[in-house]
Amino acid sequence: MRGIFKILVLVAVAAVSSCIEPIVLEPDIVGDIVALEVEGQTRVPTINTATRTVNIEVGEAVDLGAVRVTRIEYVQTATGDIAVGSVLDLRTPLKVIVTTAAEYEWTIMATNFSDPNKPLPNGGLEDWMETTNSFSGRHGNWFPYRTEAEAFWGSGNTTLGGDITFPDSDVRSGSTGVTSARLASKLAPLVGLAAGNLFTGRFLALSDGLKGGRVEFGRPFNTRPKALKFWYKAAPGIVDKVNAGATVGPVIGDRDIYRVFIALADSGFPHEVDTTKPETFVDWATDPRVVAFGEMVSSEMVAEWTEATIELEYRGSDRTPTHIIVVATANMYADYFVGSTKSVLYVDDFELVY
Repeated sequence: MRGIFKILVLVAVAAVSSCIEPIVLEPDIVGDIVALEVEGQTRVPTINTATRTVNIEVGEAVDLGAVRVTRIEYVQTATGDIAVGSVLDLRTPLKVIVTTAAEYEWTIMATNFSDPNKPLPNGGLEDWMETTNSFSGRHGNWFPYRTEAEAFWGSGNTTLGGDITFPDSDVRSGSTGVTSARLASKLAPLVGLAAGNLFTGRFLALSDGLKGGRVEFGRPFNTRPKALKFWYKAAPGIVDKVNAGATVGPVIGDRDIYRVFIALADSGFPHEVDTTKPETFVDWATDPRVVAFGEMVSSEMVAEWTEATIELEYRGSDRTPTHIIVVATANMYADYFVGSTKSVLYVDDFELVY
Protein backbone atom coordinates (compact mmCIF):
# COMPACT_ATOMS: atom_id res chain seq x y z
CA MET A 1 0.00 0.00 0.00
CA ARG A 2 2.81 2.38 0.90
CA GLY A 3 4.47 1.69 -2.45
CA ILE A 4 1.29 2.54 -4.30
CA PHE A 5 0.86 5.79 -2.33
CA LYS A 6 4.44 6.80 -3.08
CA ILE A 7 3.92 6.22 -6.78
CA LEU A 8 0.74 8.33 -6.74
CA VAL A 9 2.57 11.19 -4.99
CA LEU A 10 5.40 11.13 -7.53
CA VAL A 11 2.94 11.13 -10.41
CA ALA A 12 1.10 14.11 -8.88
CA VAL A 13 4.31 16.08 -8.38
CA ALA A 14 5.37 15.39 -11.95
CA ALA A 15 1.99 16.52 -13.24
CA VAL A 16 2.14 19.79 -11.29
CA SER A 17 5.73 20.42 -12.39
CA SER A 18 4.77 20.01 -16.04
CA CYS A 19 2.24 22.84 -15.67
CA ILE A 20 4.73 25.36 -14.26
CA GLU A 21 5.99 27.86 -16.88
CA PRO A 22 9.76 28.42 -16.82
CA ILE A 23 10.73 31.71 -15.20
CA VAL A 24 12.54 34.12 -17.54
CA LEU A 25 14.61 36.73 -15.75
CA GLU A 26 14.24 40.12 -17.41
CA PRO A 27 17.11 42.59 -17.08
CA ASP A 28 16.08 45.27 -14.62
CA ILE A 29 19.16 47.47 -14.93
CA VAL A 30 20.11 49.08 -18.24
CA GLY A 31 23.86 48.89 -18.82
CA ASP A 32 24.83 52.56 -18.87
CA ILE A 33 28.16 54.34 -18.71
CA VAL A 34 27.74 56.98 -16.01
CA ALA A 35 31.10 58.76 -16.27
CA LEU A 36 34.21 58.58 -18.43
CA GLU A 37 37.30 60.76 -18.34
CA VAL A 38 40.61 60.51 -20.19
CA GLU A 39 44.04 62.10 -20.14
CA GLY A 40 44.30 65.29 -22.14
CA GLN A 41 40.56 65.97 -22.41
CA THR A 42 39.61 69.59 -23.03
CA ARG A 43 36.10 69.28 -21.58
CA VAL A 44 33.92 66.70 -19.85
CA PRO A 45 32.92 64.00 -22.36
CA THR A 46 29.32 64.00 -23.58
CA ILE A 47 27.44 60.82 -22.61
CA ASN A 48 24.20 60.08 -24.44
CA THR A 49 22.28 57.16 -22.91
CA ALA A 50 19.61 57.26 -25.63
CA THR A 51 22.09 56.54 -28.42
CA ARG A 52 24.64 54.84 -26.10
CA THR A 53 27.45 57.05 -27.32
CA VAL A 54 30.30 58.90 -25.62
CA ASN A 55 31.95 61.84 -27.39
CA ILE A 56 35.38 62.84 -26.14
CA GLU A 57 37.35 65.96 -27.02
CA VAL A 58 41.09 65.96 -26.33
CA GLY A 59 43.94 68.38 -26.93
CA GLU A 60 45.33 68.88 -30.41
CA ALA A 61 48.57 67.08 -29.50
CA VAL A 62 46.90 63.98 -28.01
CA ASP A 63 47.38 60.80 -30.03
CA LEU A 64 43.88 59.41 -30.70
CA GLY A 65 45.45 55.98 -31.13
CA ALA A 66 46.50 55.85 -27.47
CA VAL A 67 43.99 57.60 -25.18
CA ARG A 68 44.34 56.61 -21.50
CA VAL A 69 41.27 56.29 -19.28
CA THR A 70 41.53 58.10 -15.92
CA ARG A 71 37.97 57.52 -14.72
CA ILE A 72 35.19 55.15 -15.66
CA GLU A 73 31.89 54.53 -13.87
CA TYR A 74 29.14 52.12 -14.83
CA VAL A 75 25.59 52.02 -13.48
CA GLN A 76 25.27 50.14 -10.16
CA THR A 77 26.70 46.60 -10.49
CA ALA A 78 27.36 46.73 -14.24
CA THR A 79 30.73 45.76 -15.66
CA GLY A 80 32.38 46.83 -18.89
CA ASP A 81 35.21 46.27 -21.34
CA ILE A 82 37.30 49.21 -20.15
CA ALA A 83 38.74 50.22 -16.79
CA VAL A 84 40.90 52.96 -15.30
CA GLY A 85 44.27 52.71 -17.02
CA SER A 86 42.91 51.25 -20.24
CA VAL A 87 44.50 52.69 -23.36
CA LEU A 88 41.96 53.15 -26.13
CA ASP A 89 42.45 53.42 -29.88
CA LEU A 90 39.93 56.12 -30.79
CA ARG A 91 41.13 56.90 -34.28
CA THR A 92 37.84 55.29 -35.33
CA PRO A 93 34.66 54.80 -33.24
CA LEU A 94 35.26 52.14 -30.59
CA LYS A 95 32.58 49.59 -29.66
CA VAL A 96 32.47 48.51 -26.00
CA ILE A 97 30.12 46.19 -24.13
CA VAL A 98 28.51 47.03 -20.78
CA THR A 99 27.02 44.01 -19.00
CA THR A 100 24.20 43.71 -16.47
CA ALA A 101 21.65 40.89 -16.89
CA ALA A 102 22.04 41.63 -20.60
CA GLU A 103 24.75 43.10 -22.81
CA TYR A 104 24.60 46.69 -24.10
CA GLU A 105 26.79 48.01 -26.91
CA TRP A 106 28.22 51.51 -26.56
CA THR A 107 30.24 53.57 -29.05
CA ILE A 108 33.07 55.82 -27.88
CA MET A 109 34.31 58.52 -30.26
CA ALA A 110 37.02 61.14 -29.93
CA THR A 111 38.18 64.26 -31.73
CA ASN A 112 41.12 66.56 -31.23
CA PHE A 113 40.23 70.04 -29.99
CA SER A 114 39.98 72.66 -32.68
CA ASP A 115 39.07 76.32 -33.00
CA PRO A 116 35.41 76.62 -31.91
CA ASN A 117 34.96 79.02 -34.85
CA LYS A 118 36.80 76.78 -37.29
CA PRO A 119 36.27 77.73 -40.96
CA LEU A 120 35.65 75.28 -43.78
CA PRO A 121 38.95 74.34 -45.42
CA ASN A 122 39.12 75.83 -48.92
CA GLY A 123 35.71 77.41 -48.38
CA GLY A 124 36.66 80.12 -50.86
CA LEU A 125 37.32 77.46 -53.52
CA GLU A 126 40.68 78.95 -54.42
CA ASP A 127 42.69 75.71 -54.25
CA TRP A 128 42.55 73.47 -57.35
CA MET A 129 44.70 70.74 -58.85
CA GLU A 130 44.82 69.97 -62.56
CA THR A 131 45.85 66.44 -63.51
CA THR A 132 47.61 65.53 -66.73
CA ASN A 133 46.83 62.52 -68.90
CA SER A 134 49.94 60.35 -68.83
CA PHE A 135 49.43 59.23 -72.44
CA SER A 136 48.49 62.42 -74.26
CA GLY A 137 50.14 64.92 -71.94
CA ARG A 138 46.93 66.95 -72.06
CA HIS A 139 44.57 68.13 -69.35
CA GLY A 140 42.99 65.29 -67.39
CA ASN A 141 40.64 66.44 -64.62
CA TRP A 142 40.21 69.27 -62.15
CA PHE A 143 39.97 68.60 -58.40
CA PRO A 144 39.09 71.13 -55.63
CA TYR A 145 42.37 70.87 -53.71
CA ARG A 146 46.07 71.52 -54.24
CA THR A 147 47.23 68.03 -53.25
CA GLU A 148 45.38 64.82 -52.40
CA ALA A 149 46.84 64.95 -48.89
CA GLU A 150 45.10 68.31 -48.33
CA ALA A 151 41.80 67.27 -49.91
CA PHE A 152 38.64 68.28 -48.03
CA TRP A 153 36.27 68.67 -50.98
CA GLY A 154 35.58 66.16 -53.72
CA SER A 155 33.62 65.98 -56.97
CA GLY A 156 32.38 63.45 -59.50
CA ASN A 157 35.16 64.31 -61.95
CA THR A 158 36.50 61.08 -63.47
CA THR A 159 38.59 60.09 -66.45
CA LEU A 160 35.52 58.43 -68.00
CA GLY A 161 33.00 61.23 -67.61
CA GLY A 162 35.41 64.13 -67.83
CA ASP A 163 35.07 67.32 -65.82
CA ILE A 164 31.71 68.33 -64.39
CA THR A 165 33.21 70.60 -61.73
CA PHE A 166 35.63 73.35 -62.75
CA PRO A 167 37.41 76.37 -61.28
CA ASP A 168 35.97 79.49 -62.91
CA SER A 169 37.19 83.10 -62.97
CA ASP A 170 33.60 84.37 -62.64
CA VAL A 171 33.44 85.55 -59.01
CA ARG A 172 31.08 87.79 -57.09
CA SER A 173 31.75 91.49 -56.66
CA GLY A 174 33.74 92.09 -53.49
CA SER A 175 35.15 88.58 -53.24
CA THR A 176 38.71 88.35 -51.99
CA GLY A 177 39.30 85.32 -54.21
CA VAL A 178 39.75 84.84 -57.94
CA THR A 179 37.95 81.54 -58.57
CA SER A 180 34.54 80.00 -57.96
CA ALA A 181 33.29 76.48 -58.69
CA ARG A 182 31.22 75.87 -61.83
CA LEU A 183 29.10 72.72 -61.52
CA ALA A 184 28.02 71.83 -65.06
CA SER A 185 26.03 68.65 -65.69
CA LYS A 186 26.58 66.70 -68.89
CA LEU A 187 25.74 63.56 -70.83
CA ALA A 188 28.50 61.06 -70.04
CA PRO A 189 29.28 57.80 -71.89
CA LEU A 190 27.67 54.73 -70.25
CA VAL A 191 26.74 56.69 -67.13
CA GLY A 192 24.09 58.90 -68.77
CA LEU A 193 23.47 61.93 -66.55
CA ALA A 194 26.64 63.13 -64.85
CA ALA A 195 25.68 65.83 -62.35
CA GLY A 196 27.82 68.85 -61.65
CA ASN A 197 28.58 68.47 -57.95
CA LEU A 198 30.84 69.44 -55.09
CA PHE A 199 30.91 67.83 -51.63
CA THR A 200 32.99 67.36 -48.51
CA GLY A 201 34.34 63.86 -48.99
CA ARG A 202 35.84 61.96 -51.88
CA PHE A 203 34.92 60.11 -55.04
CA LEU A 204 36.04 56.49 -54.61
CA ALA A 205 35.47 54.70 -57.90
CA LEU A 206 33.07 53.88 -60.70
CA SER A 207 30.71 50.99 -59.98
CA ASP A 208 28.51 48.34 -61.61
CA GLY A 209 30.25 48.16 -64.95
CA LEU A 210 30.84 51.93 -65.10
CA LYS A 211 27.10 52.67 -64.75
CA GLY A 212 27.46 54.57 -61.46
CA GLY A 213 29.87 55.76 -58.83
CA ARG A 214 30.92 55.14 -55.22
CA VAL A 215 31.14 58.32 -53.15
CA GLU A 216 32.30 58.78 -49.55
CA PHE A 217 30.49 61.63 -47.76
CA GLY A 218 31.82 63.44 -44.68
CA ARG A 219 35.03 64.98 -43.35
CA PRO A 220 36.10 65.13 -39.67
CA PHE A 221 34.75 68.30 -38.03
CA ASN A 222 33.68 68.83 -34.41
CA THR A 223 32.27 72.36 -34.13
CA ARG A 224 28.64 73.48 -33.88
CA PRO A 225 28.00 76.28 -36.41
CA LYS A 226 24.51 77.77 -36.58
CA ALA A 227 24.40 78.37 -40.33
CA LEU A 228 26.16 78.07 -43.68
CA LYS A 229 26.55 81.15 -45.90
CA PHE A 230 27.62 81.08 -49.54
CA TRP A 231 27.16 82.80 -52.90
CA TYR A 232 25.63 81.21 -55.98
CA LYS A 233 24.24 81.60 -59.51
CA ALA A 234 22.00 79.01 -61.15
CA ALA A 235 20.81 78.02 -64.61
CA PRO A 236 18.79 74.83 -64.17
CA GLY A 237 18.05 73.17 -67.52
CA ILE A 238 14.95 71.40 -68.78
CA VAL A 239 14.87 67.76 -67.65
CA ASP A 240 15.96 65.48 -70.50
CA LYS A 241 17.02 62.35 -68.62
CA VAL A 242 14.78 60.16 -66.44
CA ASN A 243 16.07 56.73 -65.53
CA ALA A 244 13.68 53.87 -66.33
CA GLY A 245 11.60 53.06 -63.27
CA ALA A 246 12.40 56.32 -61.45
CA THR A 247 9.62 57.27 -59.02
CA VAL A 248 11.08 60.49 -57.60
CA GLY A 249 12.04 63.87 -58.96
CA PRO A 250 10.91 65.95 -61.94
CA VAL A 251 9.79 64.49 -65.27
CA ILE A 252 10.82 65.15 -68.87
CA GLY A 253 10.06 68.77 -69.73
CA ASP A 254 10.16 70.08 -66.15
CA ARG A 255 12.67 72.64 -64.97
CA ASP A 256 15.51 70.88 -63.14
CA ILE A 257 16.10 71.30 -59.39
CA TYR A 258 19.41 72.24 -57.75
CA ARG A 259 20.30 71.73 -54.10
CA VAL A 260 22.83 72.86 -51.49
CA PHE A 261 22.74 71.32 -48.02
CA ILE A 262 24.77 70.96 -44.85
CA ALA A 263 24.62 68.13 -42.32
CA LEU A 264 26.58 67.43 -39.13
CA ALA A 265 26.83 63.82 -37.96
CA ASP A 266 28.11 62.15 -34.80
CA SER A 267 28.38 58.47 -35.84
CA GLY A 268 28.60 56.23 -38.86
CA PHE A 269 30.58 58.63 -41.05
CA PRO A 270 32.19 58.89 -43.49
CA HIS A 271 29.33 57.13 -45.29
CA GLU A 272 29.70 55.42 -48.66
CA VAL A 273 26.97 55.83 -51.27
CA ASP A 274 26.84 53.71 -54.43
CA THR A 275 24.65 55.49 -56.96
CA THR A 276 23.55 52.12 -58.41
CA LYS A 277 22.31 50.92 -55.00
CA PRO A 278 19.45 53.05 -53.56
CA GLU A 279 19.69 51.19 -50.25
CA THR A 280 22.96 53.07 -49.61
CA PHE A 281 21.33 56.50 -50.09
CA VAL A 282 20.90 58.75 -47.03
CA ASP A 283 17.77 60.67 -46.07
CA TRP A 284 19.70 63.56 -44.60
CA ALA A 285 16.63 65.19 -43.06
CA THR A 286 15.71 62.14 -40.94
CA ASP A 287 18.80 59.95 -40.54
CA PRO A 288 19.38 59.36 -36.78
CA ARG A 289 23.13 59.79 -37.15
CA VAL A 290 22.66 63.42 -38.22
CA VAL A 291 23.04 66.00 -35.42
CA ALA A 292 21.96 69.03 -37.46
CA PHE A 293 20.67 69.67 -40.96
CA GLY A 294 19.68 72.49 -43.31
CA GLU A 295 19.17 72.85 -47.06
CA MET A 296 18.33 75.12 -49.98
CA VAL A 297 16.32 73.56 -52.82
CA SER A 298 15.23 75.53 -55.89
CA SER A 299 14.52 75.47 -59.61
CA GLU A 300 14.74 79.27 -59.93
CA MET A 301 16.98 80.88 -62.54
CA VAL A 302 19.49 83.16 -60.76
CA ALA A 303 21.57 85.16 -63.23
CA GLU A 304 23.48 87.37 -60.76
CA TRP A 305 25.63 86.35 -57.84
CA THR A 306 23.31 86.01 -54.82
CA GLU A 307 24.11 85.39 -51.17
CA ALA A 308 22.27 82.57 -49.38
CA THR A 309 22.16 81.46 -45.75
CA ILE A 310 21.14 77.97 -44.67
CA GLU A 311 20.16 77.77 -41.00
CA LEU A 312 21.06 74.55 -39.17
CA GLU A 313 18.38 72.82 -37.11
CA TYR A 314 19.95 70.84 -34.25
CA ARG A 315 18.46 67.66 -32.80
CA GLY A 316 19.82 67.95 -29.27
CA SER A 317 22.26 70.10 -27.35
CA ASP A 318 24.16 67.11 -25.90
CA ARG A 319 25.47 65.74 -29.22
CA THR A 320 28.93 66.70 -30.47
CA PRO A 321 29.45 66.41 -34.23
CA THR A 322 32.33 64.37 -35.57
CA HIS A 323 31.82 64.95 -39.32
CA ILE A 324 30.54 67.66 -41.64
CA ILE A 325 28.78 67.05 -44.94
CA VAL A 326 28.30 69.96 -47.36
CA VAL A 327 26.89 69.13 -50.80
CA ALA A 328 26.12 71.32 -53.81
CA THR A 329 24.64 69.75 -56.93
CA ALA A 330 23.13 71.08 -60.13
CA ASN A 331 20.76 68.07 -60.22
CA MET A 332 19.02 67.25 -56.93
CA TYR A 333 17.89 63.83 -58.14
CA ALA A 334 21.10 62.83 -59.89
CA ASP A 335 21.47 59.81 -57.59
CA TYR A 336 18.42 58.46 -59.38
CA PHE A 337 19.79 59.62 -62.79
CA VAL A 338 16.96 62.13 -63.16
CA GLY A 339 17.59 65.70 -64.36
CA SER A 340 18.94 67.90 -67.10
CA THR A 341 22.28 67.40 -68.83
CA LYS A 342 22.38 71.20 -69.33
CA SER A 343 22.02 72.36 -65.71
CA VAL A 344 24.70 74.69 -64.32
CA LEU A 345 25.27 75.89 -60.75
CA TYR A 346 28.00 78.28 -59.59
CA VAL A 347 29.01 78.36 -55.89
CA ASP A 348 31.64 80.36 -54.04
CA ASP A 349 32.80 81.58 -50.61
CA PHE A 350 31.32 78.97 -48.28
CA GLU A 351 31.40 80.29 -44.72
CA LEU A 352 30.27 78.74 -41.44
CA VAL A 353 28.41 81.15 -39.16
CA TYR A 354 28.88 80.65 -35.40
